[in-house]
Amino acid sequence: MVPTRYGSFNQAIACNGFFEGANIGAYGIADNRAFNYGVLGITPQFSSEPCLTIGTPVVTDYGVYGIATPLPQPSLSSSFAGFFAGDVHITGALSFGSDRKLKEDIQSESATLDQIMQLQPKTYTYKTDGEMAELNLARGLQHGFIAQELEEVFPELIGKARQQIGLDATADLSTQGDVLPQIEYKTVNYVALIPILTQGMQEQQRGIEARDLRIQSMEEELAAQRILIAELRGEMKKMAVGERENEELLPQLYQNRPNPFGGTTEIGYFLPASVRSASLYVYDMQGQQILETRLEERGESSYTLDASRLGAGMYLYALIADGVEVEVKRMIITADK
Repeated sequence: MVPTRYGSFNQAIACNGFFEGANIGAYGIADNRAFNYGVLGITPQFSSEPCLTIGTPVVTDYGVYGIATPLPQPSLSSSFAGFFAGDVHITGALSFGSDRKLKEDIQSESATLDQIMQLQPKTYTYKTDGEMAELNLARGLQHGFIAQELEEVFPELIGKARQQIGLDATADLSTQGDVLPQIEYKTVNYVALIPILTQGMQEQQRGIEARDLRIQSMEEELAAQRILIAELRGEMKKMAVGERENEELLPQLYQNRPNPFGGTTEIGYFLPASVRSASLYVYDMQGQQILETRLEERGESSYTLDASRLGAGMYLYALIADGVEVEVKRMIITADK
């Protein structure tokens, strides 16, 4: 059996019913202008020290070792292997027992994003006057939660601590009295928030990925609709071109230019080669035919009309092709010829 060795061993035991005093196993005070150590613990190093054993021993070293037996009713009492009234600094890594063999009833984290959204982060400063001065609370602006608010969402993260106050480090311990006042307050397990926040981030990421898939699907659908619209536009354009081509196969009458006019004007028209006979007629506003001109040219052409043949006024002109009226348009002749 590997023995346990103590460089210094102090034990304080008090058990006389409901004892409310302070039991101190080791009490150290350091007061100097240089480095001060109330308790200094150093583990041996592998060198030429007397503690070195022959061979390659398996060693576990503890500079300071504290044991706190779990209490049967943690809601009524508290037990800490280490309690520090003030800031704690480490230069190495801070680790926690998390091996699977240490655990049972393992379940996936069930915290939801809705629960996380109920958290109320705060900034604050700790009280440093009165009896709170003995707690040596952190100075400056702090970021965190209020235990009572966090308890409404995650009560399992809330603990309880009690600290005696009024202990005079410079006085004889025997004069301290049996009973010292205590301050009781709630604590927060901030480390346990890490898996909760991780679960929330994963849930949020899944929501983002699902949203991105919906957006991608909508974009693909929109692209397909745009292609369909472009195809429809192409078909409509082809239809329009076909209609224009069909129109070009039919006789057409254009508006005379200029209009109104006082000298001459050009009356444009189109006659397909298939038209056997065509004439241009001019009527007054009472419907009386005033002029008839036979059109011999086919294709795009025009007829020049002299205003002196009609006189000032408003007239109608029409194109008749193969006995069918193609179209009727209006023209105006001014008095100034």
